[in-house]
Amino acid sequence: MKKWKTGDKVKFLNEKGGGIIVAVKSHEEVIVQLPDGIEIPYSASELISDDKNFTLDSSSSPLQETSSTEKTNYPTKHKQQQRKYQEHIEIDLHIEELTDNPALYAPHEKLQIQLDYFEKKLYNAIANQVRKITVIHGIGNGRLKYEVREFLKNVDEVESIEDGSYKRYGFGATVVYIK
Repeated sequence: MKKWKTGDKVKFLNEKGGGIIVAVKSHEEVIVQLPDGIEIPYSASELISDDKNFTLDSSSSPLQETSSTEKTNYPTKHKQQQRKYQEHIEIDLHIEELTDNPALYAPHEKLQIQLDYFEKKLYNAIANQVRKITVIHGIGNGRLKYEVREFLKNVDEVESIEDGSYKRYGFGATVVYIK
C-alpha cells in the first residue's frame, strides 16, 4: 500500500472525484480536502494517486489546475481555522454523481455507496458547523430516502428533518437541521 503524505493529490476508487490529502491520521486513514473545501476522512486503500497538478487557494475554489512550474501552496492550520463555514450545503446522492459507471454495480452495492457517501458528508458537515443540509436522494422506489431518514434518527446532532422544497426538488429531497 502506498504511503500517503500531506499534499498528495488523490482520486477515489469507489466514487467520482478526488482532492488533496491535508492530514495523515495513520497508515490506514487520511483526511482529504474536497474541491468544495470540506475535509473527509478516507481509508488509504480507497485512494489512488492523481498525477494532475492542483493547488489550494483559499480566495477562490479550493482546487484549481496549475502549471507544474508554479509553486503549490497548501493551507496552514491557521488559514483553515479562519475559513468561514457554510450555513447550508446540498448532498446529492444520485449514483451517477458518485461513480463513473453505475452499471457496474448491483442495486445493493449502489445503495451502500450512496449511504457511505452520505454518512461521510453528513458528519463532515456537522464537524464544520453546517446548520442546514439538503439531501438529494431522488424519488426512485423510496429505499434510499427511507434509509437516509432511518440513519438520521440515530444522529444526536440532528435537530429535525423535513421534506425538501417541492418546487425545487419534487419529492426527491430531505432537509436536515443540525443543532
